[in-house]
Amino acid sequence: MSSSFQPEKFEEQLIKLRDGLRGLPRGTQVTIGGVSRSAEEVARKLDAYIASYEAVRATRVLLDQQTAARNGNQRLAKTLREDIEPGIRSLVGPRNPELTKFGFKPKKAPRKLTSDAQSKKVERMRATRQARGTRGPRQKLGIKGAIDGPSVRASPPQTQGANGVAR
Repeated sequence: MSSSFQPEKFEEQLIKLRDGLRGLPRGTQVTIGGVSRSAEEVARKLDAYIASYEAVRATRVLLDQQTAARNGNQRLAKTLREDIEPGIRSLVGPRNPELTKFGFKPKKAPRKLTSDAQSKKVERMRATRQARGTRGPRQKLGIKGAIDGPSVRASPPQTQGANGVAR
């Protein structure tokens, strides 16, 4: 059976010892390690030791209160930080290394595409424009003609989704 130090129990023992010494008649001498001391002097010394235990207990209570206060404000502080970030980025620039002074990471510059990646990008863009019938401003200028009859608004073509339902 191993014994471990339990501060609460030891504090209780110190309090009982102090109270016992204070209950002795005035002027009583107590021998400690071969040295005679007055019971009042030893009780005062015990008071100092007990005060350190009480200070720890009070500090723990204060720590609990401060932790609860911090946790209660955390949501508000996080919202403030998120709201102020765009303003700071616009103030110093989105890629400016000075952002680290404010606790934000600078945005990285987009990486340069390889020639293969660039050609795939252009190919996908052209395929998308052809599929959607998108025309640029110069192609639009080339379209001439008058429309006879009531004006009809064209709706986008319907496509089927993966589950077979028209969108």
